[in-house]
Amino acid sequence: MREGVAGPKLYVGGSFTSAGGAPAQYLASWNGSVWSPVWGGLDNGSASALIVYDDGNGAALYAGGNAAGTWHGIARYDGSTWQSLGNGVNGPVWALAAFDDGHTGGPDLFVSGTYSQYADGVPALGYVRWLGCHRAIDPMCFGDGSLVHCPCGNRGIGKHGCENSASTGGARLYASGAVPSSALQLTSTAELPTSLTIFLQGDALNPFALPFGDGIRCVGGNLKRLFTKNALNGTAQAPQTGDPSIPAKSTSLGDSISAGSGLIRYYQAYYRDGVAGFCDPPAGSSFNASNELRIVW
Repeated sequence: MREGVAGPKLYVGGSFTSAGGAPAQYLASWNGSVWSPVWGGLDNGSASALIVYDDGNGAALYAGGNAAGTWHGIARYDGSTWQSLGNGVNGPVWALAAFDDGHTGGPDLFVSGTYSQYADGVPALGYVRWLGCHRAIDPMCFGDGSLVHCPCGNRGIGKHGCENSASTGGARLYASGAVPSSALQLTSTAELPTSLTIFLQGDALNPFALPFGDGIRCVGGNLKRLFTKNALNGTAQAPQTGDPSIPAKSTSLGDSISAGSGLIRYYQAYYRDGVAGFCDPPAGSSFNASNELRIVW
């Protein structure tokens, strides 16, 4: 971790109030010869966990502890400025770890502690993740076993959804076109040849994948069925000629988004797969799902 132009430094957090004989409130840096205080972060509570993590905006030092007030238990330091992580959590943070679980297209910051909620009252029993802004379009929620098991053990190939009855390896959802752009198009491939397909949008990410027909679903929150299409040779696309754009369709359904807004939405395609005996209820059903896309508009 670099602070200013002085080069790499070692950062130490704890319940101390001095370092090297000089005042230092809970956080200090060591440049190889002298200690220096790091002010403005967790000044009103001790630091219990430190990690260098890149959320897509550059590497920074993340500090967690039992501080209340401005930072609510956790803060980000880029070498000169402290920033909050949303509204933080309502109790002490004891551990931080960066890990890519295959869910969001890149490593996220996992935050553990003795808190009961985050973001103004959302329940969280001591374990949450801070999502990094890795790319404008991130594929995630794969049925290849990297996240959870598919309902009938019907594992798909890498980066696809769960396997289907046509043995295509599972449907793969991707987006074509620049982001942010109203011309963005969603394409779901490797479905059954003529499957009825629904393109689903949500404004939240389920913390855990849910069984969904023969597949899994990670799209959550305010759900919108944007488009219904029939696949051609196993491929379904939306929007098509004559259809409104994705932002226009979403807005017409009560979820207002626009290109360049910076809003995050999540997308999956689910499609008809009614072959008897492939993945029967109660484990499965008559449909399957692609992987998911996270799009920053």
